[in-house]
Amino acid sequence: MEPQESDKAFFDGRGCLTREGLAALAAAPTGAGPRSVALHVASCARCQQQLLALSEGENPVPAAPRRDAGGSRRWLYLGLLLGVMLLALTALMVTLAHLGRP
Repeated sequence: MEPQESDKAFFDGRGCLTREGLAALAAAPTGAGPRSVALHVASCARCQQQLLALSEGENPVPAAPRRDAGGSRRWLYLGLLLGVMLLALTALMVTLAHLGRP
């Protein structure tokens, strides 16, 4: 579910709750918190941990930057492409060598 326009201030760029969003949910009476915030917490383990830390009087852990998983995949695809190109070049050279025999 997409957050309502009034609740967008409670979410960061990654879609997780900000400190304000966690505080709004913690301060609201049971069942009366912002609906989009409550629905997000129900499905996000990271935000659940943050909310528990806040309720136990601890400071929520700041959001860790996401590691770009696409970077390692790019190297994998580049290596596969290079391997296929080398295999094709080798096959071409072997074919030309056999065609050049008398």
